Amino acid sequence: MESPPAPVGPSSDPGPSASSVPSRRRRKWTIGLGVLLITLAVVIPTVLVVGPTAPWVEAVLAEGRLYIDVPLSTMYTVPTLPDSTAGTSAEVSFTSGNVTCLWNETSHRGSCGGRWGDSLLYDWSVVSGADMPVKFVMRPQPSRSDANRRFDFDGRNGFIFYPAGPQRISSYSVGASVPPPVASFLNTSQGGPGRSSVFVLKWAMDYTVRKMGVFQGLAPTSYLEVEYRLTVLDRGSVLTLPAANVSLPSSTDLWTPDASISSVPRTTWGIDAMGILSSFRLPPPPVTYGSDKPYFGYDLRSITIDAGAGGQLSVRLTSHYYWSYAATKFSWNETARFRASLDMRFGSVLLEYA
Repeated sequence: MESPPAPVGPSSDPGPSASSVPSRRRRKWTIGLGVLLITLAVVIPTVLVVGPTAPWVEAVLAEGRLYIDVPLSTMYTVPTLPDSTAGTSAEVSFTSGNVTCLWNETSHRGSCGGRWGDSLLYDWSVVSGADMPVKFVMRPQPSRSDANRRFDFDGRNGFIFYPAGPQRISSYSVGASVPPPVASFLNTSQGGPGRSSVFVLKWAMDYTVRKMGVFQGLAPTSYLEVEYRLTVLDRGSVLTLPAANVSLPSSTDLWTPDASISSVPRTTWGIDAMGILSSFRLPPPPVTYGSDKPYFGYDLRSITIDAGAGGQLSVRLTSHYYWSYAATKFSWNETARFRASLDMRFGSVLLEYA
């Protein structure tokens, strides 16, 4: 007898229970949500700490123009002894310099020669009047291709000044016709015995003061930005000391090496700071602004900037000199002996009778 056919209909396999499907879905959602939360916990603080890094303008507080007398160097001539005659002068000289570079197309090598230009460093600092940090920014930043530029922004709270104009660098291929070097100069002199003077330029400073915002960590903070542009108004003047907030040198301003200079009759001498050190094989003078700064430096008088709602800012401009640009020349009809000192504010030479 044949068995009856199997019934046709739903499978008798129970399969997954109705409650297990939602459980799996819940686990997937739970895992996905956990990953999302972990990602947000890492990304959000990173975004808050790292960015936005660009500062923003909260308010423009003031605009204005002020004028600054900028001393470049002191100048001293030799005093005259009774019943003696002497020719003496003090000179200051700056050059833009001119460097010529020759390039060999075959060896892909080159060499440069010439005189590098003179430059002075300046830093801004706040004396009083600010209840928040102050940042100085030169704008617009001078173009490197501008042959008439006199200033460069140094990327910090300061700038570089070229008294005679920017460095000229010319490149030529080996064998090409090289024109004679061209450089511009800024120089002056003061004649007559026993003169003490200072060489001064006048600058104009146009400025805008803004209150800026920026993130520091998780919190926003504010600071003042002084945007400025400098213009040289003249080729300088020689003023008798004291002038332009420069006094006659005190004992603390002078560095006197243990050496003396003996002149030769009827011979014109010229001496500067480099000459004093090299002639007597002396060690360099003590550094005035820390081990990473040049030898010479001078704090200009305090300058007041009207910052509007930000108050009156009293700021200071400090010059830094890698070397001196002043020299003293003299000639005698007899032998004389001098004691030489360096004015550590500008590196100029002061000669007195030994």
